[in-house]
Amino acid sequence: MTKATEEAVVALDRLMGHFQVQEDDTPDVREYKESIVNGLSCLGQDMHKLDEVVHIHPGDTCTHYKGGQYHYLGLATQESDGTPLALYRSMESGILYARPASEFFGVVVVEEDGQESHLRYRKVE
Repeated sequence: MTKATEEAVVALDRLMGHFQVQEDDTPDVREYKESIVNGLSCLGQDMHKLDEVVHIHPGDTCTHYKGGQYHYLGLATQESDGTPLALYRSMESGILYARPASEFFGVVVVEEDGQESHLRYRKVE
C-alpha cells in the first residue's frame, strides 16, 4: 500500500467516525448519518466522490444553521494529511472558506430549548 493510499484510508476512517449514530440522535439525524456512512463505505479510497453521497453538491447554494448563505464549490484535499475539505464561498462577503468535510456535512447539536440536532449546512431549495 502506498503512502497516499494509506493516508486516504485513514482520512476515510476519520470521516466515517464523525457520522456514527449517537444514542440521542433524532430519527431524521440517525437516517442522515446512516446514509452518509453507507455511502462512504462504497467510496473505497476516492474521497472526491463524497459529493455523490451527501445532500449538497458543487454549485448548490446552502445556508448555515445560524444564518448566512454560501455557494458550495466542491471538495479539496489537505496536502499535509489527505483530509477532505469542503470549499465554499460566502454570498455576502465573497470570502472563500475551507472546512473539513466531516464538519461541513456534519450535524451540530444546539443546546437551546433542550437538545436539538441540525445539519451544519442545508441546501437551499
